[in-house]
Amino acid sequence: MSSVDISKETLDILKGISSRIGKSESQIVEDLIKSYDGAFWAGFEECLISKKRWQEEKKDKVAAKEITIHLPLPMLAATYAFLWEMAEGIIVDRAGDEFILRAYLRDLDLEEIKGFVSGLARRYQLRPPPIYVEPKEEVHNIPFIIVPANFNIMASNGIPILLNPGTAFGKGDHPCTIYCLKAISDLYAGRFGKYLPKRILDAGTGTGILSIASVLLGAKEAIAVDISKDAVNAAKSNVILNHLEHRIKVIQCSISEVRGHFDLILANLYGMLLKDISCFLTGLLNKDGWLIIGGMIIPDDEIVISCYLKNGLRLIDTYRDEQWAVAILKKTNNN
Repeated sequence: MSSVDISKETLDILKGISSRIGKSESQIVEDLIKSYDGAFWAGFEECLISKKRWQEEKKDKVAAKEITIHLPLPMLAATYAFLWEMAEGIIVDRAGDEFILRAYLRDLDLEEIKGFVSGLARRYQLRPPPIYVEPKEEVHNIPFIIVPANFNIMASNGIPILLNPGTAFGKGDHPCTIYCLKAISDLYAGRFGKYLPKRILDAGTGTGILSIASVLLGAKEAIAVDISKDAVNAAKSNVILNHLEHRIKVIQCSISEVRGHFDLILANLYGMLLKDISCFLTGLLNKDGWLIIGGMIIPDDEIVISCYLKNGLRLIDTYRDEQWAVAILKKTNNN
């Protein structure tokens, strides 16, 4: 089939992918070889095999238990990273002044989790948050559940996004990623109107999480770009893991090299860069197009947003806490 040694287990998995996307196993392999180096292929194959083995064994395992923790901003990233190593899925939402983190675990060591959370709270001189083991009746505004790539959970817990982040940004633990997912969810839920984006640009894609989320909610196609080779490899891997390679194209290039027009641009970057490219991004938007910008530090977000307002965009909503902000803007017919 190719010059790369492929295990029988991987071939069996590729047969399943082949039937879903309408390509032969050999064509999938050739596409992968063209797109990735040997190190990526080895990691991808290991991930696929691990996932299949887990699926074969899951019938003999107890059902995953849900834990819920209400976290202040300083404790969010570290708690997320700790649970990432053991959870089969994580959902994070914002409610009031707190982040609500829900994690699904089969091997629940509650004392270990309590010990970690208590120690982290002491470091920040905060009161340890309670940990609820039974599901809580709460309104959740973000429909996605982030699943480490070597796991697979019931989709009834949310819309799963499988992630193998590597060294790329966008694992789902940063407030701006959470707010961008919330903005995307609100947009495709029709909160801001009936016009829903079909063609997406994910500028600075990182792991590809935002373009994956957009396509899962209804976008027809997405172009995801990043200047980092590691990010591009991670994004391509995650696009394949979520079976979206026929709808998301990942390209290694600068944002300034992008051509075309888009219904929605996602730019979870940082303030200075967002200011510098405000005119360029506005020019890439179709009429009635949407722009979601993130990575803005409070209070610099007002300066960044003003650059887009000067280019004729209209501010629709903001998602923010005491440190970070995300904004959703719209291009009008007059632009």
